[in-house]
Amino acid sequence: MWHSIKYLYYKLFKLFVRINGEDDSPEYTAMFTVGLLFFFNILSIASIINLVYQFTTYPSISRTNFFVLFGLPYYIIFYFIFIFKGKYKRIINEFIDESEDDRKKGRRKVISYLLFSFLLVVLSLILVGVGHPKL
Repeated sequence: MWHSIKYLYYKLFKLFVRINGEDDSPEYTAMFTVGLLFFFNILSIASIINLVYQFTTYPSISRTNFFVLFGLPYYIIFYFIFIFKGKYKRIINEFIDESEDDRKKGRRKVISYLLFSFLLVVLSLILVGVGHPKL
């Protein structure tokens, strides 16, 4: 699993280098993108589970406080996983010499994951909308 996460980070890093160049801190952009994808996946799955089991979230916590309490530590952890002490360079070096066949397989896996994540978010929004018609 960790190998797949590092590979996703690597592919996003390379994409952001190609789009914006090295001057735009692609290591941070890739980190935030991976974090955002995981966060959307977690919230989508929690929303779908909430429709089935009706667990209580904490309504007294405002959205701002929620993102400060959970989002900030979440991204601090991602910083230490991907950026701290140049870890992103080691991740990039791990995959930089992949074969063309591995590159194609990896590209398909990353695109599949991105499509799955997008469809999961859309599905959860549809189900939440159906489950709560007043929204």
